[in-house]
Amino acid sequence: PSELSLVILNYNGAEILRKTLSAAQAELPYGAELLLVDNGSVDHSRSVARNAGVTVIKASNQYQFITGLNTAFQQTTRPWVLFAQNDVRFHRGSLCKLVQSVTQDAIYQPLLLNQNGSVNHAGVFYRWPGVGIGNQRYPENQSLLPIEVFSTACFLLSRHTFNRIGPFDTQFAPAYYEDVDYSFRAQALGIPRYLLPNVRMTH
Repeated sequence: PSELSLVILNYNGAEILRKTLSAAQAELPYGAELLLVDNGSVDHSRSVARNAGVTVIKASNQYQFITGLNTAFQQTTRPWVLFAQNDVRFHRGSLCKLVQSVTQDAIYQPLLLNQNGSVNHAGVFYRWPGVGIGNQRYPENQSLLPIEVFSTACFLLSRHTFNRIGPFDTQFAPAYYEDVDYSFRAQALGIPRYLLPNVRMTH
């Protein structure tokens, strides 16, 4: 856990940021750090984070969300980075389960649920280019499930793997299909993507 940076990506999210940061701090494993990467917010997001004792990293909003993803690796030093959008809610024990499930250099994603408890993202297959086709069937008793495509809403990635794949492609700015592109690039290098069905978060 001391090798982990939890990075919340934010743009003008002051109204929801208090709950997100509070939930993250409550679940943060001992020794891990919590950071906010802010993409040029014009609301009081940065004040909300600082008042909560969270370090703020300013990012250019030139390429919006994708700039934030890449900035997190440019501005942090720990070997593992867990990314989460500012509206992700961490279930009790979810972060510890996530860290304990890491077995190799890969891209890891929790099971993302909607507010009503239905599945938001559990690894999908895509026609490229075009509209994604959901593949929401997964064995609930399996702790590690290979998937085609992960979601940048929330995922865990090592610095070593990020350096192998390279930064997220800003051609997909502001942020559509950047996760599909990154998944395909990872696949070309033999880097697996995993869903952790037992690690659940709400998005």
